[in-house]
Amino acid sequence: TGDGGGGGGGAEARPVGYIEMRGGVATYKPIRDPWGDVVLPLTALLLGTALPKIVRALRRRR
Repeated sequence: TGDGGGGGGGAEARPVGYIEMRGGVATYKPIRDPWGDVVLPLTALLLGTALPKIVRALRRRR
């Protein structure tokens, strides 16, 4: 009763990559999140264009 001890603690595990073996050579291949390649540059672009306007508007309010 209760043997095993796989507890887990509510954590979630996700693979971050895999090892590809081809022609006798092992190569690590990361699994990339496609949204990370899109969201981060878009966020930087939006902040880069909006932040100066926000700062200018806040300075005018004083």
